[in-house]
Amino acid sequence: MDIEQYLIILKKEDKTAQIKKYVFEGENIKVTFGDSFSKTYIYSSQNFYFSDEAKLLKETEIRDLRICNIANIEKIIKFGKYYRIFFKNKKVKIFLRDEIFVCEKVRDIFNYCKAVADVVGLKTEDGENFLAKEYDKITKIHKESVLYRYLNSNYKPNFSNKDKFLIYPFGTNKSQYTALKNALTEQISIIEGPPGTGKTQTILNIAINIVFNGQKLAIISNNNSATKNVLEKLKDYNLDFICAFLGSRENKENFIENQPYRPEFRGSDSQQKKFLQDEFKNLNEKLQMAFELENARAKLQSQFNALELEYKHFIKEENLKIAPKMRKKLKSEKIMDLIVKLQENQRINFWLKLQLVWFYGIGDFNFYKNTKQDIILAYNEIYYIIKQEELKTLIQTYDKKLIELDKNTLHQKLKENSFKLFHLYLQERYANKKREEFHIANLGGDNFFQEYPIILSTTYSLKNCLDEGDNFLIDYIIIDEASQVDLSTAVLALSCAKNAVIVGDTKQLPNVIESAKIKEIQKLNKQYHINENFNYINQNILSSMIASLEVPKVLLKEHYRSHPKIIEFCNQKFYNNELIIFTEDKGEKDVLEAYITQKGNHARENYNMREIEVISQEIMPSLKLPKEQIGIISPYNAQKEKLKKYLQNENIQIDTIHKYQGREKQAIIITTVANDINAFIDDFRILNVAVSRAKRYLRIVTSDCIAQKDSNIRDLLAYIHYNNFSVKQSNIKSIFDLLYRANQEARLRYLKNKKRISQFDSENLMFNLLQGLIDKEYNFLSCAVHIPLIRLLNNTQLLNTEEKRYANNILSHIDFILYRKTDKSIVLAIEVDGYSFHKEESIQYKRDRLKDSILEKYNIPLLRLNTINSDEVRQISVKLKEVLC
Repeated sequence: MDIEQYLIILKKEDKTAQIKKYVFEGENIKVTFGDSFSKTYIYSSQNFYFSDEAKLLKETEIRDLRICNIANIEKIIKFGKYYRIFFKNKKVKIFLRDEIFVCEKVRDIFNYCKAVADVVGLKTEDGENFLAKEYDKITKIHKESVLYRYLNSNYKPNFSNKDKFLIYPFGTNKSQYTALKNALTEQISIIEGPPGTGKTQTILNIAINIVFNGQKLAIISNNNSATKNVLEKLKDYNLDFICAFLGSRENKENFIENQPYRPEFRGSDSQQKKFLQDEFKNLNEKLQMAFELENARAKLQSQFNALELEYKHFIKEENLKIAPKMRKKLKSEKIMDLIVKLQENQRINFWLKLQLVWFYGIGDFNFYKNTKQDIILAYNEIYYIIKQEELKTLIQTYDKKLIELDKNTLHQKLKENSFKLFHLYLQERYANKKREEFHIANLGGDNFFQEYPIILSTTYSLKNCLDEGDNFLIDYIIIDEASQVDLSTAVLALSCAKNAVIVGDTKQLPNVIESAKIKEIQKLNKQYHINENFNYINQNILSSMIASLEVPKVLLKEHYRSHPKIIEFCNQKFYNNELIIFTEDKGEKDVLEAYITQKGNHARENYNMREIEVISQEIMPSLKLPKEQIGIISPYNAQKEKLKKYLQNENIQIDTIHKYQGREKQAIIITTVANDINAFIDDFRILNVAVSRAKRYLRIVTSDCIAQKDSNIRDLLAYIHYNNFSVKQSNIKSIFDLLYRANQEARLRYLKNKKRISQFDSENLMFNLLQGLIDKEYNFLSCAVHIPLIRLLNNTQLLNTEEKRYANNILSHIDFILYRKTDKSIVLAIEVDGYSFHKEESIQYKRDRLKDSILEKYNIPLLRLNTINSDEVRQISVKLKEVLC
């Protein structure tokens, strides 16, 4: 029958086109099907729906429906409570009114991504837009799909995944365990995986647990190398037979021709399974305790390393003249409390001396005849010495506890039990079943997933690997290297799954958009009124998910790849000191080296022969490593090709940074090539990836001009100088970060017990304001509070008599100092001026002018903030941009 005139639904299925004629008999309907046998059947009124009231909807009526979850519509005919929708790909389907979801936002974002696909989509050999073709196949956005949740942040799914029994055959740690739990219990979870934190290991554990729960998944990425890496790891454990490496036509054909052999499985042992699960639970509780201890111990070791280095700088920079005898054992915190007491008192009176000598056992009365400045310096050294001893003792205590727990044996036993439990599951799944062989035509359906529960594909090819039925959704997709996955491609993948795990790192390389296409996309942004979190130009699927949804997100913190001196730069500069470093610093002197070429324009057409000569003649001979363990990273292909030709060694991998993501080498050499700094070579994500490829040695070659300019590369060079203890001569001292932070905490404790609480409140408010600004926009900076002015100056040679007297007064201080985390160098001094206290006729006003003069002579930028103003954040931002430019 004519589907544009009639609608006959029999047992919830549209049979209109198959029916030749119908006759009503009371409350029943007699229908004759139009096949060769022309059989007639009778259906009761409960099993059929009939309508001949066909109404073709106008375009305005279709717009009024505000359809969001159905795409590529050609026309709609309404039959009572049903809508028959005709699609551009010639498919025809029926929907009830409540199946057409009302949400303009979802529709607009989807259509925007589809329009972008028309602009950026990959072209086939015959010129067909592959992405656009895949979008044309989508006739419905399933309400249970991840895509619907992503496009509609207000939608809350009415289902939840309950806690699962988790296994981790590939090992785990505290962060990875949390990521695994989130992935298995939430519809969407996000994993940020900084370099060397076991991202692939986490993906493998998640994938195995999904299969362990009888579900099907796809692991996808924008490139085959990431998914091949996952497959190779599974192959190492003889688990590749549960995987299908699909995607392109070539990959599919290769899979069909080489379908993997599956081991024979017989029935599983339920008693053994119960025993293993019970043992696993007991071991797991102990392992979680071990993770806590292990992480705490690693943090203490990093703190000790930083304190030890800072103490060396302190000894070199400060003119230490005296050292008191210690007759009592005091804690470092108490020493710092006493330092603050000394700082806050105008003079050290007799009663304070008596207290320090007899009650605390620090020095004798002769010691306190020295200048107050020298006494406080001596106390600071005592603090460093005691704090280092305390940290050593704590580390030893944690070591003993970890030995008692026998963490390594626990971990190994849990891995073994995990594999045994998974093997028992595979026995249940495949017992006495013959492996089915597949052809390209029947890939990606339920039968296929029964044999191969894990498929691997590129992001843009996934939809082409699955059953094309509208109701076919796989249980999970895992998107690897998600920062490189663009929104239009991701939307296709998200339409295929019920749950998603988004894995990547916002601090690593993003997707690249051809500059020629940006203007066209900008027009689409305006046309569809797109919010920033769905802006194709500025977002990738990882950043967009983070901006759009409140879903569980975990940062993998435990780092296992690079030497502490190497990864600590990335930790301070990019990861806000959140990484927990498990590699060991053995005091090596040659971990970091910077080579700065002599002044001159050595770069020509994106290559630099001077830097090539430095690499060949100075760096390569000093690296006593097999050549295949050395990698050279260049920002430009021209430099890469010149280096290959000059070095003539195929074992040395020389490549651009985009080819290095996911890789590692014992030694990495970075060549910046350009004569002057530019946005491309100074991109923080490129620098982060480049530095973190190195396991044991890092070398950078750059120009003198780049070394002098304020930039990310300059911060790396400064960090190398600081860690190599090659401090340049300067009139300004570096900031003793750990010492001043401890001093700040002690000072807050001191002020809480004083009547001067208002001073503490204003200082605390300003500190919180500064900290918020740093966290949001300047995470490479840190803030020190209430720093004595004289502690900033390496000498007083530039000062006149009055300025010297003022600077040497231990009560003369700077309210706030902003400084770089990487090399502790001063960026900006900030003074907060009370309106009445700092009036022009006041004594404090004259002192302020002295302080201004001193800071100006030593080229320390200063910003004064008045307490009666209310735009402090703007003023600070403007000043920071000025001094950092």
